[in-house]
Amino acid sequence: MHFTQAVARYLDSFCVPDPPKQQFAGGVFRTEPYNVSLSHWIYQIYKLSKISPSGIFQTCILLVTIHHSFPSLHFSNLNVRRLFLIAAMVVSKMYEDVTYCNRDWIVISQNSFTLKQINSMELELLRLLNFRVVVSIEEYQSFLGNLLRFFDVRLPIALPPSNHLTCPYIDKTTHDPSGSIQFYVPNEANL
Repeated sequence: MHFTQAVARYLDSFCVPDPPKQQFAGGVFRTEPYNVSLSHWIYQIYKLSKISPSGIFQTCILLVTIHHSFPSLHFSNLNVRRLFLIAAMVVSKMYEDVTYCNRDWIVISQNSFTLKQINSMELELLRLLNFRVVVSIEEYQSFLGNLLRFFDVRLPIALPPSNHLTCPYIDKTTHDPSGSIQFYVPNEANL
């Protein structure tokens, strides 16, 4: 199973059943891409935005944080795609070296949303998270452990999220042939 499929199944596991289609066929959710499978939606965002696998995992962690913090906010086929898109956009801005402006995310969403909607959803998501979008290494490792435990998933190399204290590198002096990645913690002697 591709890791984007596992993330989609994980998110599906806490989505409530869909309301009748006539309730969301018009109005604010009229452009919701609910006819696209969640795994396909996540895969498209992964490919089009060039977000790293680590970024996809961090996106899911932010959504899990919202889900636990606001149990009355029900995730469903009605809103999970927009939540995932905007969380991926925020994670991309926070962690990725190359990121896109909000206007580019219109294309990434395949024109499902306007710039005004994307801007509004980004602000709302940040408010739900109380502007705390940092994913700790412990949260990241716990999430990956759960993903591996519950799904038969092929994980790409998935590094813990970057932060100002650690950065991944391949140690040339103690490099083993398997190409294992070690984590370097800077100290004053290294600076």
